[in-house]
Amino acid sequence: MTDASVKRLILVTALETEVQGMIAENKGREQDGLAMAYDNTQFVYMADQMREIANAHDDQVIFNM
Repeated sequence: MTDASVKRLILVTALETEVQGMIAENKGREQDGLAMAYDNTQFVYMADQMREIANAHDDQVIFNM
């Protein structure tokens, strides 16, 4: 695995973690009878970010902490 591949994996995993948090927040709000905090637009945005990372050239994969 190259450095860029490892960076991609870390970045996509971080985005997936955010998505899981969004899902959990929506479920909690649904149980409380509240409106969803995140709609399809936000989920599509996150998926687009993941696709962008996956399709980026190795020298375009930036990992800032």
